[in-house]
Amino acid sequence: MRALLALGLLWGCAEPLPTATPCDGQNLDKPPPASTAAVQEALDGVRTDVYPDLSDLSITLTEADDEQDYFWAQPAFSTVSDPPRERDYRVYVNPRMYPDPPPWSGVFAILVHELKHIADYTEMDTGEVVEFGAWYAEGDVADYERATDLYALEQGCAVGLSAYRSWLYDHVDAETEQQKRIDYYTPEEIEAWQAAAE
Repeated sequence: MRALLALGLLWGCAEPLPTATPCDGQNLDKPPPASTAAVQEALDGVRTDVYPDLSDLSITLTEADDEQDYFWAQPAFSTVSDPPRERDYRVYVNPRMYPDPPPWSGVFAILVHELKHIADYTEMDTGEVVEFGAWYAEGDVADYERATDLYALEQGCAVGLSAYRSWLYDHVDAETEQQKRIDYYTPEEIEAWQAAAE
């Protein structure tokens, strides 16, 4: 079941390149977001420009401390059993980043990535969400996370996603960096993807 669910999600990420790239060149001149209010502004922009179909969802930006992760998204546990579009969803931001935040384009790009997860959750009933959570906790998530990155790249977020990953590598330990290079597109892989897409 986990394998089938993962394949279904990967298929959902393998969409045709859109005719417009909503985050290509977005907000490149804005200062790095050094507060939750600034990240909220970026999140609002992503919802408007990239995910208008999620406008009816309850999505709350929430601060959460973590040693190695700076952004993640999931349904609120108390609403997992609700119908998918009636759940509360959370995008978590780690306030440890604020003294030295990533560039605005990087935050915009990683939020495109995180909201793709939320879009995926809206396609899952309660059992599927629970099953997906169990599968994800096993840790072999590279195919799924890279497919999610690919969606962000297809929205024109290559520059921002590359900048975010470069920033991230400077803000995690060596072991975490090594794992993130496996699970997600690296700046070098993003550059190769850009060259192939031209």
